[in-house]
Amino acid sequence: MKTYLRLLSFSRPYADFVPLYALYATLGIVFGIANFTLVIPLLNVLFGTTAAHVAGAPAAMPAFALSLTFIKQLFDFFFSRMLLLHGKQGTLAFVCGLIIVSVFLSNVFRYLGGRLLARVRARVVRNVRGALFGRITELELGYFSNERKGDLISHLTNDVQEVEISVVNTLTAVFKEPLNIVGIFVLLFSMSARLTLFSLVLLPVSGALLPAYRSACAATPPSARPPWAPCSR
Repeated sequence: MKTYLRLLSFSRPYADFVPLYALYATLGIVFGIANFTLVIPLLNVLFGTTAAHVAGAPAAMPAFALSLTFIKQLFDFFFSRMLLLHGKQGTLAFVCGLIIVSVFLSNVFRYLGGRLLARVRARVVRNVRGALFGRITELELGYFSNERKGDLISHLTNDVQEVEISVVNTLTAVFKEPLNIVGIFVLLFSMSARLTLFSLVLLPVSGALLPAYRSACAATPPSARPPWAPCSR
């Protein structure tokens, strides 16, 4: 942990990029998740199963609120209006347009986040090379007689590049990945809490039982294996 904090110190000041990067990452994740959720009404229009959206649609535009319920009600409201006024083809065009806009905005915010990280990367390289240069100038002349020049050049190029990559990956892991995980779980629990909990319980259990099954299957002769339980390598 101390190593990561020391690496992150080369990207100071944090206030220049952390708020903007958190905003870009959050919006990119929100629109990225919306890309998958909009596939559901698209399939409903294609297969003629739009009753769920029409039945839950409010009669008037819902009041603004920062919640998933407001977004769902707002979408159902416009979805039912488009279905009533323009039919299935107009509703299909409406949903496809929303998907295109969502994909575009998701890529735009990802680009802005990557562009901001590129500026941070350049700052890290500048600070690390400045620190190395200051350290090298403080060394005695005998150090340069004993050390190879190629090792010094390697420290100034390859090692600085590794530090640069580590800082960028750390920033991504600290800000973007937790937000992505939280957003996905919020969406899953809003869709079906029981199914999400069942999956969270079933996956670790199946992952723990699978190695034991493979070991027992490998120890069983092929003639004694039942046909309904093949042993895969």
